[in-house]
Amino acid sequence: MVDLSGVRDGGLVPATVASSLRLTLNEWRPTAAALGAQLAARELLLVLDNCEHMIDAAAGLVGTIIDECPGTARSHRQP
Repeated sequence: MVDLSGVRDGGLVPATVASSLRLTLNEWRPTAAALGAQLAARELLLVLDNCEHMIDAAAGLVGTIIDECPGTARSHRQP
């Protein structure tokens, strides 16, 4: 689970997720794509919590992860 409540800059969402997962990102790829590439070989449940104030950035990251990771399943919960 990645808590995004303290993130105020949408550009930091991918780096925050990577840091929470203890991943090192390559500087030569856009951060979201690099994160997706590293997650492609893993099997995990990724929960982005408290992202309401960063919904566009979180949604963009999730879209990139889905594009980069074959076999990705999505789930969402409406309040």
